[in-house]
Amino acid sequence: MSELTRRVLFSLVAIPVALGAIWYGDWALAALLAIAAALAAHEYFNIARAAGHEPFSGAGAALAGLIPIVLHARRLGLYSGDLATMAMVLLLIVFAASIWLRWPGGKPLGAAATTGFGVAYAGATLGYGYLLRYHPYAVGRTAGAALLALPLILTWTSDIGAYFVGRALGRRKLIPAVSPGKTWAGAVGALVCCMVVAWAYQRWVLVPQATLSLRPFVPALSASGALLFGASAVEDYLCLSRRSNGQACGVLPPALFYAGIGLALLLLVASVLLWLRTARAAGQQVGGSADD
Repeated sequence: MSELTRRVLFSLVAIPVALGAIWYGDWALAALLAIAAALAAHEYFNIARAAGHEPFSGAGAALAGLIPIVLHARRLGLYSGDLATMAMVLLLIVFAASIWLRWPGGKPLGAAATTGFGVAYAGATLGYGYLLRYHPYAVGRTAGAALLALPLILTWTSDIGAYFVGRALGRRKLIPAVSPGKTWAGAVGALVCCMVVAWAYQRWVLVPQATLSLRPFVPALSASGALLFGASAVEDYLCLSRRSNGQACGVLPPALFYAGIGLALLLLVASVLLWLRTARAAGQQVGGSADD
């Protein structure tokens, strides 16, 4: 069975589960994001370990998975502490543990850096998906689910568009040293597909179903297809790195690793667009009040 077939079969199961959790939200979404964050962090720590670092894999994966749970508890009012302070305390604990447990031959600085980055990359980016689901600008279940589904749909669109367009028309390699399968045609295909899907989604889903309009910023949102195509190249590079060290890429962890990269990029874009849209609406309201 080819890697593509395995990933397609995995997607047939994972996509309905992901969409169901997004729609339901609450504890189901927090649990799904926690599991995904822990697995993605574990995969990252395996890659770091293969590169010669000694991260705190177990503790780091647990902390990454804990972030969506803490965000869920904060929304329910069960935790009211300052998240920035908690993050700084945990960072200091990681540094202290690296000096105590990795000194002198265990590269304590590298252990602290890889552990901290793995927790932030996997836990914070996927945890931000929970915040996006309950963004103040998205009122109600339909609006929140539609907003969070957008980055996932564009991630899948970019991957599918790049694969099929690149396979049909791809001749010139994009970055063969990093990702031998990526082509310029695939990159253009991913970008165009994301532009079309983003336009269709905001017109027929966000506006009528969630009363959300990102129309002024659809071109910027669509450009994220190029970022996602680059993210898939990063995933290929990491997979090749694992194979060069005698490790298998597998099916589940790389898929989650790619989902983490895609969410990190697209959720950032989505948050900026939401902020711009909110600021624009507030400016119009202030201007209207002044005219009155």
